[in-house]
Amino acid sequence: SVTTGLSSTLAGVMVAVALLSPAATVGIMMAAGRPQLAIGAGLLLVANVACVSLAAQLVFVLKGIKPRLWAEQRSARKAVVANMLTWIVLICLLAVVIAVRQAGPHP
Repeated sequence: SVTTGLSSTLAGVMVAVALLSPAATVGIMMAAGRPQLAIGAGLLLVANVACVSLAAQLVFVLKGIKPRLWAEQRSARKAVVANMLTWIVLICLLAVVIAVRQAGPHP
């Protein structure tokens, strides 16, 4: 919303839809005594957090948003690369966990 002039309210709603629903489902399923469903919703929540964060970093990089001071730019560049690699690895691990969970025995 900062880079395109899109309403920040709309961006907040998009993030809330991605994060609030699975988080509420985790709580509801735990309260209902359905831990397997809570774990599934938890995996979706973690995947959504990782994807929202990675998407935000990519937008900042692609739009050329960076610190103004040269010293901060150098450290920010290293941090962005480290953060992107971390999020990509996390998303891949989540995909593996979800695939293994899906392939497992179903009661």
